[in-house]
Amino acid sequence: MLEGAIELSINIRSLIAVDLKSWVSSKVEAPEGIAVAEGFWVVPISEEDPEFPELVENGIKVISSTKVIGQILHDSLQYVLLEDYSGKKLFIAHLSGYLPDFELDQVGVEFLAGDLHFLQYVYLVTKFNISTTSKIPHALVSTLPIFEDDILPFFPKKYIFELAGAAKFDNMWVLCIKASLLLERDCTFITDFGDEIVALSLAIPAEGHDWIFEQLATAIKSGRLISFYLEIYKIFEFFFPLESIFKLADRLEFFSSELELLEHCRGALSWNVNHQRGARSALAYATVSFAEICLDEAYTAECSELSFKERAMDKMTAARHSLTHQDFKSVAVSDEELKKLGRGLLVFLQDAFEEYSLRRKARGDRRAEYLLRKHAQGNLVSSSS
Repeated sequence: MLEGAIELSINIRSLIAVDLKSWVSSKVEAPEGIAVAEGFWVVPISEEDPEFPELVENGIKVISSTKVIGQILHDSLQYVLLEDYSGKKLFIAHLSGYLPDFELDQVGVEFLAGDLHFLQYVYLVTKFNISTTSKIPHALVSTLPIFEDDILPFFPKKYIFELAGAAKFDNMWVLCIKASLLLERDCTFITDFGDEIVALSLAIPAEGHDWIFEQLATAIKSGRLISFYLEIYKIFEFFFPLESIFKLADRLEFFSSELELLEHCRGALSWNVNHQRGARSALAYATVSFAEICLDEAYTAECSELSFKERAMDKMTAARHSLTHQDFKSVAVSDEELKKLGRGLLVFLQDAFEEYSLRRKARGDRRAEYLLRKHAQGNLVSSSS
C-alpha cells in the first residue's frame, strides 16, 4: 500500500507524446510494425475552435493541482486516491481493463458519482499499465488530429467516486473496504453485514496491518456465505497467540513491535499455538457483545462472563471445524446460523482490535518511560565518571 500525498510533476507533452503513445501503440489493432501517426498528439477539440485555449488552460490547471494520496492493488483491482482543486476522488480499475456494469448514481452519501479529466485518466492508465478489453482501431490513431472523445471509448473501464462525508477522512484501506462493499452490494449477506464490516475496518490499526485489511477485502469478495465466514475466521486466528506474546514481551522488556516478536517466535522457534488454546486465549480481547449475538441471549451477572464467552466461542469454532470437515463429521451449518455466527465474529473482531490498539498504546507508553530511564541512567554514569 502507498499512502501519503505525492504531487504530480508531469510534463504534459511527455505524458501524451511518450507515455500515451507507447500505451496506444501496444493496444492498437494493426499489423506488426505499423506505427501510430507521426507526431502523435491528442487534443480536446479542433485547435481552430475558439474554446480550445480555455480547455487547454483548464487541463493544465487540473493536472497541476492533482496529488496521488494513496494506492492499493488487491485481487487485480487498482485503487488510487487522488486529490485536485475540486476535492478527493477514488479511481478503481481492473488491470485487465474489464469491470462489470455499476450504477454510479446509486452509491450513497459518502461515495458520489465522479469523473476525471482526460489528462488524469491518461496518467493513471499509463502509470499503472491498465489494459483495455478492445483493440484501438489503427485508423483512429494513424492520422492527425486525434480527438479525446474519439479515443476515450477504447480506454479501460473505470469507476470514479467523489468522496464526501466521513470518507474524505478515511485512510486508504478503509476506503478500499467501503468501496468493495459498494461493488458487492448485490450480495445480500455482504449488505447485511455492511455496518459491522465498516466498524471493523475502522478498528484495525492503519499502520503495519495490511494483510488483515487484505483478508477482509478477500472475505467481502468471496461470493458465498461459507467462504466469507472461513475468510473472516482467519482474521480471528490472528488473536490466538497475542496474549502470550504481550506477556512474553513484557517479561523480556522487548519494546519493539509485538508482531516482530511473534515472527521471531514462529521463525526461529517454529512456534505455533494449539487451535483450542488459542481461541480461549483470544477471549481476553472480547466483550460479551459477540457472545450475546452467537448465543442469541442476553448476558446476566448471574453467570460467569468467561463461561458465557466460552460457550459462544465453542459455537464459532465448531462451525469452522464442520465447514472445513476437520471434525470428520457430516454436519450442516444452516445459513441462518452462519449469519448469526458471522455477525458475532465481526463484532468480536471489532472489540478485539480496539482492545489490541489500547494494549499497543500502553506498551508504547511503557517503552517511552523505559527509554527515559535508560537515558537518565546513562547521564548519571557519565556525570559520576
